[in-house]
Formats: sequence, structure tokens, C-alpha cells
Amino acid sequence: MRILFNRLPILTALLIAGSVLQAPCAMAGVFNLTQFREVGAWSLGVEPEITLTNGAGLAGTAKFSYGLNEISNLQLGVGHGSGPRQFRIGGAFTFDFIPDIESQPGIGLALSAYFVRVATLGQVELTAIPYIHKQFDTGAGKVDPFLAIPVGFAFKDNSRYVSVAQAAVGATFHTNPQFRTTVELGIAINNTDSYISGGVTYYH
Repeated sequence: MRILFNRLPILTALLIAGSVLQAPCAMAGVFNLTQFREVGAWSLGVEPEITLTNGAGLAGTAKFSYGLNEISNLQLGVGHGSGPRQFRIGGAFTFDFIPDIESQPGIGLALSAYFVRVATLGQVELTAIPYIHKQFDTGAGKVDPFLAIPVGFAFKDNSRYVSVAQAAVGATFHTNPQFRTTVELGIAINNTDSYISGGVTYYH
């Protein structure tokens, strides 16, 4: 019994370390990535979120997007939260290969890089985010549902890495020429969290 008691701090440290190594990744939400900005145009959005798995938590991310050229946008994001999703900073390049026009859906790809803090562990997450969306006019306003599948790798402080995958479904509502509202559900697939998010974006 005395031997077990003496080794209790060591066993506790090992359990904590094991739980940290298995902690899920704090992938950034898709939010307004699918909303393409024309060259020189920009937008600023705020995305609050609720994590549903692996320890519930609240978080928020501010995202600035800028139209680089005819098919590409740059997005920068920074945020913080409680629970499994804590501090994060990074960005994404979005390539809008097929524009959303007439009966044709919009199809694109975002390449994202974020540094995130999960529990006490820092990691860099590199993901590719293929997406599809299509805008509809409801009469009361326009709605733009989307589907995205972020996949990639998370590189942890201890030189380990894990593959990550997630599905994100949501919609953006165009009820005002300058403001749009987005709601989103993230579904965990591999080493990620499920979440609900939403927010408002100002378009200039």
C-alpha cells in the first residue's frame, strides 16, 4: 500500500499526460469561408460556438476575409474559449474554382493553417476544406446552404501528429445588403469535436 501511495503522483501524471495526448483537435469552423469576396472587397465576422463533445465549452473567433483575385480569398482568424477549444490563431486561402451562378452550385477549396491550444497542449493544424454551396431566393431573403469536409493533420508539441476529419453543414442568410448571418453544425469524424456555431458578418 505504501509503495502504491508513493507512486500515486507518478501514476496521476501519466494519466494526465495520456489524456492530453488523446485530446481532440480544435479545428476552426467553416463559418463564412464559402462566401466569396470580390477583388479588393473585405468582410469581418464574429463566430461564437458551443463545443458538444469531449468537455463542453464556449468559444468565439473573429475572422477577417479579403478578396485577393478572381478566384482566391485570404482569411485571418483569432479567437479564444473554454473547454477543449482554447486560444487559436491562423488563416486560410480559399480557391473558388466554380462560382455559384444560375443553376450551378459553387464549389471550392480552402487551405487552412491554425495554431491552437487544446487543454495544455499547443498544436498546428493543417487542413484542406473542400466545400459546395448554393444560394436560393426564398422571397423573404436569400439563403446559402453549404457542406464542407475539413481533413488534414494536427502536429502536436511533442512531435506527434494525428489525422483529423470533420463534416460541417450550415447556411448563410442574406437578410441585409451588408450583414449576413450564418449557422453551422460541425460533426466529429476523426480526432475532432462536434460543435454548434453561428454568427454575423459585416461585408464591405
